Amino acid sequence: MALILVVEDELALVDVVKTVLTSAGHTVEEAYDGRTGLELAHRERPALIL
Repeated sequence: MALILVVEDELALVDVVKTVLTSAGHTVEEAYDGRTGLELAHRERPALIL
């Protein structure tokens, strides 16, 4: 499936979103701040950024 980048500073929300997306077969990368999110987006080239 798709690589999805989740950018969110609320750790519990990231866990819920990651659980749902991985159970649907997606690969999930996590970033807990905008700067890290931008770095991961440029490096990993995800199909979707949340």
